[in-house]
Amino acid sequence: MGDIRYVCLSDMHFGADNSILTRLNATDGSVDPMHPSDVLIHLANCLRHLINNNSGDRLPTLILNGDILDLAFSTENVAAMAFRHFLELTMPEDPTARLFDPQIVFIPGNHDHHLWETCRERQYADCLSSADWSTPLPRPPHITPMREPDGVPSYFVNAIAHSLPWLADVKIKTVYPNYAITSGDKLIVVSHGHFIEDAYLMVSEFADLLYSKTTPPETMEAWEAQNFAWIDFVWSVLGRSGHIGVDEENVYNTENSPKAIGSLLGSAARNLVLKKGGATGKTLAKGVGEMVGALVTDYFERGQTDTLLSDDGAGVKRFMQVPVQEQIRSEFGETAPSNVALVFGHTHKPFEAIMPLEHFFAPSFAAYNSGGWVVDSPEVKPLIGGAIVLIDDDANLASLRMYNECDDTSDYRVSVQIAETTDDADNPLFSQLSKSIDPQNWPWSDFSKAAAVAVKQHNTRLASFLKNAGDTS
Repeated sequence: MGDIRYVCLSDMHFGADNSILTRLNATDGSVDPMHPSDVLIHLANCLRHLINNNSGDRLPTLILNGDILDLAFSTENVAAMAFRHFLELTMPEDPTARLFDPQIVFIPGNHDHHLWETCRERQYADCLSSADWSTPLPRPPHITPMREPDGVPSYFVNAIAHSLPWLADVKIKTVYPNYAITSGDKLIVVSHGHFIEDAYLMVSEFADLLYSKTTPPETMEAWEAQNFAWIDFVWSVLGRSGHIGVDEENVYNTENSPKAIGSLLGSAARNLVLKKGGATGKTLAKGVGEMVGALVTDYFERGQTDTLLSDDGAGVKRFMQVPVQEQIRSEFGETAPSNVALVFGHTHKPFEAIMPLEHFFAPSFAAYNSGGWVVDSPEVKPLIGGAIVLIDDDANLASLRMYNECDDTSDYRVSVQIAETTDDADNPLFSQLSKSIDPQNWPWSDFSKAAAVAVKQHNTRLASFLKNAGDTS
């Protein structure tokens, strides 16, 4: 009991120059895609230590919970090389040294959403050869089942894995946007988390403003079907679009917050209406620009660095109450487990909490956020950090808090965390981890030192960028 069965990582942002898992050149701070970062090397050592402490021989399943490859502020080639380093370190040529089961689960986020679109379209195209063309074809689905999904092979991500000849048997199956893990009366929903924010429901919000009789989407399929093109364009495509992508990243960095994207898009909408709208456009332009900007930026969680969740977690609760609850009921029916947890990332602010929830089939749920591995600000933000969420065979949860940004480098320390009201005695996973992890010794202490150096390096790099931007403005 207590062996690690699932390892959940999110928001690694491989390829992005603000990720501490992407190596930077010491001379000019540019991305060095040919070598792994020091933090990534030490992270792999920590994962190896964890998994070697399992009592059984069964390797845990790796769940890559979104924003693994950064396709907004990187390009496919750079992101692919950075991700390949991760596979080399955790799934080496020696079969006895591999850390994960060859069946890997990938749940795309907003920054790698385009990989889901390529999976979805390929899956539908493959079905056409055996389709009954004498009747109308069904629409291609926008989501996969959460319960025991077959998954969809990701040609791109699997190609990266198979570029390492010894990983020919590795299969990375794509599930989107939710993946269910069950044991007894326990249900864990794993999802990247972008749908907790209004910004990723912009098309639905826009339709509601335009057409007062529009019914808000209530299913997971409808949430994705209405908003997928918007998510794909802004967070998975625009950042790779030549100079437009460079400008988008510069705006993002200059404002130190994702809110800057809302300002950028609001200005674009205003200028478009002003230019193309004739006399009417001159009247509407300002209002349209403000509306678009507000829809995108009102509750950007990554911009709220002084609180773990804005508005008392209203976005997370809405996500659970509406589309997740509908998906659970449609797939589990009356057999839905009553003990529910949500594992998500996206906000880059790791935490563990029991959250009360009204109008839900359970009175509360455990929320585990796996944080992120990027530095968005020239100043230290103590709520920002990275974690590994771990799950055992009995669906017990524990969070291995790898780091939070700190002013004092000596304060970087790995710790084991569980939701506050969880009884430690009832969680053998937590007990096992607490015994096996000594933050003062290798490999944990070495990881902490590397993380402290990397965060400081990125703080300094971004401060230099902002200073240069200010000098030329």
